Amino acid sequence: MYEESRKKQRGQKRKLEKMFSYIDSFKPCWNQNVLYEHFHVPSDSFIESIKTSNQVKRSFYQKWLSTTKKFIEEKPQDLKFCKIVALLSIPNLFSSEIIIFFDKSYYDSFFERHDDYQNWVLIENDSFAKRQNLNIDLCEMGIRQFINDENDIFTNELWFYGEVVKLIS
Repeated sequence: MYEESRKKQRGQKRKLEKMFSYIDSFKPCWNQNVLYEHFHVPSDSFIESIKTSNQVKRSFYQKWLSTTKKFIEEKPQDLKFCKIVALLSIPNLFSSEIIIFFDKSYYDSFFERHDDYQNWVLIENDSFAKRQNLNIDLCEMGIRQFINDENDIFTNELWFYGEVVKLIS
């Protein structure tokens, strides 16, 4: 049974290339009249499957972060406020996003998640980028997310890259 669940997933390279072509088509609107703009992973959830190879996942991480860096470099200088952040949700990669914030108060409050339903705790002395041997030069911040859903606790890691605030734990 275990052997079968780890059986190779077919078409990973083709699915990854198709996903990359969709990511390459992302075009920010740079619309300052909204709080934020965001881009989601443009594929089915194959990217987070246990059958998807680590090499394919690492390629996805690298593409996601290089796209974020490209957006930061292309950002118009005349914007009143704009911060660009990549979010990698581990192990739920399908929930990853690239977020462009246009509102300072929304950006400042975005990272404050401390209530009965959701709690974010800063991950210190760790680096997802180093663990995955990613070649990036973006600021990194890790958060351990705890979600309390009717007495079931769900936890995962959220890794933010780009123009991130530094939280004090």
